[in-house]
Amino acid sequence: MKLACGTWRRPILVPFCSLALMVLEFPPASGLRHSLASSEEELWQSLGERIDQSRSAGSSRSSQELAQSRRADSSADHWTEGISPTSFMLEHANATAVLHEENHTLDQNLRGLRLIHAFSKGYKSDLKKLAMLVALCGICICCLIGQCTIGDQGNQPELRDLVCAHGLSGEDFPSFFQDPFGSKDFSKDTLLRAMPRLSVAFGFWLIALYSNNVAQAWLQKHMAGYYAPQTASPILWDIGFEILPAVRSTTLAELFARVPPMILFMRLLVVTGPLSMRWTILSRMLLIWGMLWGVRAVTIVATVLPNPDNNCKPVVSFPNNIFLEALANMPFAIGHSETTCQDVMFSGHTVALTLATIAFLHYTPWAPWTWCNESPSCVSRAFILKVIVIATMLVGYYVIIASKFHYTADVLMGGILSALIFHSYHSAVRVAFLSKSETPQWGVHAFLRWFDKDAVDVVVQKIWLSRG
Repeated sequence: MKLACGTWRRPILVPFCSLALMVLEFPPASGLRHSLASSEEELWQSLGERIDQSRSAGSSRSSQELAQSRRADSSADHWTEGISPTSFMLEHANATAVLHEENHTLDQNLRGLRLIHAFSKGYKSDLKKLAMLVALCGICICCLIGQCTIGDQGNQPELRDLVCAHGLSGEDFPSFFQDPFGSKDFSKDTLLRAMPRLSVAFGFWLIALYSNNVAQAWLQKHMAGYYAPQTASPILWDIGFEILPAVRSTTLAELFARVPPMILFMRLLVVTGPLSMRWTILSRMLLIWGMLWGVRAVTIVATVLPNPDNNCKPVVSFPNNIFLEALANMPFAIGHSETTCQDVMFSGHTVALTLATIAFLHYTPWAPWTWCNESPSCVSRAFILKVIVIATMLVGYYVIIASKFHYTADVLMGGILSALIFHSYHSAVRVAFLSKSETPQWGVHAFLRWFDKDAVDVVVQKIWLSRG
């Protein structure tokens, strides 16, 4: 299942980047612009001719009416020459009605032309936005896949080492159907080793989440009307709002922030297969997620940004007590569905989506369902799966920004901090289990030597170190 950097990097990155650059040109858009411009020019020319004809007809009709009116006013004898006052009034009314109808037609033509012109401009703008979005997603996927393929060489265990670390005998990969749900994780010895670490991680996560909720409740109580006296809709300028096609509802953002992470974590924590890392992954994710909640509790209060979603309606059960409101906003609070609208920097939805994606990409080789050899078909399937997972994450980013659920900076900060803390944690774990003479015997490394001493990847690292 190794994705060698030299094997995959060039054949994959070059076509993707070339495609992204080609999309920026978007040849159909130039043809559409030419056709729209020619149609618009023809419409303006035709309309100008009709306006000239109408003006000449209206002026001639008006001169005739004026002459008749003067003859009528000059002498009463003119009425005896065959033109009665009733006939004159009828002809004048008919002429006025015809002129009014033609003016109305001209107004409709002008209005239709303005609509066509506005539509053509909007269509051109949407095409440009779509081209930029496709190019941006293509480049991001290329960079992320390239990074994954570079890091896979150091993240891929050997089959015999992986089987040995799981305490299995032999070098044959166990069948997925032998233990699809990782039932060995629920043995007494495994639970006694895992539960103390899981309890510490869960407690840290709860404290950090509660701190974040207290910060959200404080913001909702004290900052809800801060921007109201200045403007009715204080939305900051945002490049994502400008270049991305808009998404009208934030419901899709909620969906992307919940469903994909749930599916990915179901793979790693429920349907684990025989080589399960359930308790290690769960403990580490709670610890890392707790760190991110703690950072967010500071950032949302440090600089309070106006909410970009004007349709956000706060739902607060305890408006006068921020500590009770923080409890009501916890995920296990039954009977409460709280919503706060002042916590912006950074996006917690992006954190959930990013952590699930990175965890899936990192841990799937360590807890595989099947052993993937280096055959082209197997490597291709693994690559396609990575593309799908990363593309889903990027689409989630787009929906969160385009629906104005968060600013672009909120999403960027959430994604960058999630990746930074995740990889920093795993780097610290690798350093902590080097020889004792090379690492400190106190502080973070000492905690990690206790917290991760039974992790499969740590056991494999010890096997590698023992071989020199």
